[in-house]
Amino acid sequence: MIEIGREALTDETAARLIALSALWVEENCSFGMVKNSRDDLREPLWTARDNGVIVGYLFGRFYRQERRISGITPGSECFEIDELYVLPEYRSQRIGGRLFAAMEADVGTRAAFLTLTTSTKDWRKMLHFYTENAGMTFHNAFFFKPTAPVPAKGAAAPGPKKLLLTAFDPFGGEAVNAAAQAAALLPARVGGIEITRLTVPTVFYRSIEAVTQAARALRPDFILCLGQAAGRDAVTPERVAINVNDARIPDNAGNQPADAPVFPGEAAAYFSTLPIKAMADAIRGAGVPARISDSAGTFVCNHLMYGVLRLCARELPGTRAGFIHLPLTPEQAAETHAPCLSSADAARALEAAIAALERA
Repeated sequence: MIEIGREALTDETAARLIALSALWVEENCSFGMVKNSRDDLREPLWTARDNGVIVGYLFGRFYRQERRISGITPGSECFEIDELYVLPEYRSQRIGGRLFAAMEADVGTRAAFLTLTTSTKDWRKMLHFYTENAGMTFHNAFFFKPTAPVPAKGAAAPGPKKLLLTAFDPFGGEAVNAAAQAAALLPARVGGIEITRLTVPTVFYRSIEAVTQAARALRPDFILCLGQAAGRDAVTPERVAINVNDARIPDNAGNQPADAPVFPGEAAAYFSTLPIKAMADAIRGAGVPARISDSAGTFVCNHLMYGVLRLCARELPGTRAGFIHLPLTPEQAAETHAPCLSSADAARALEAAIAALERA
């Protein structure tokens, strides 16, 4: 049977109230609630005991209202409820209401008003209890909403965004890789984006493993993979990577998969998460031909793009990733007279594309 009554604040009672306040904090049901210390407790105090064990309590203080507020005239004697708490397993048994009634009966001859300020998160239930069960009148409300923090005076500016920029090593008997040569000419930072370069082996799966390890360590904001594409006459941001390995020539480890999935049973395709149209526009604005490509092929370039986008979707949801193909260099195209682009122009195109990332 639950016994409700007023009692003195002994050391034994204080220890129990402190323990109950710690449980209150663990519930995380009130803003700013912290575990009480002995100095936080006061009389008058009312408790609810179950077989002698305190399962709920109420305490507060008398004060004289000094200024006019709605409904209470200056000079009025008031009693403010500091804390009213009941263990969760004892709720819905009217214990809180009985504690309030016992307090009201004891202080009513001295206090003309009962008052309460609460910071509960479950305000709907609390409002119902105090207005419907305890007969109190709702007076006012304080609302808040955090906004973006304003940097303190002298605070450090936000750090740069991070870009992991990858390029393949030479393949197919070539002495150089056009994409790697262009990447080497880029500065360490473009605007507010800091560039980390990575040379990737032109090998199925090992290429994905290399970028995966680097991305997990760096946690970049962007991953931009580069490749060379013989026959293309423009810089081409890729739109999509498909779940197909179908190699016309062997990779640098001699692998030549045919009509095989990159990852069996998984998504048919992944789309670039970079702003490819804005990047193409920026490249053209820098005076270099550019257009969107809807096929990254079926060699290691497409393979890597698929693997990186899969990694971001699974592990790095905050990282945006994609792929750009570059034409051959003039030296590579000298014998075949294929379309080409100087490394300096290719680097200028990449710098414009990276600047577009910051604006997106």
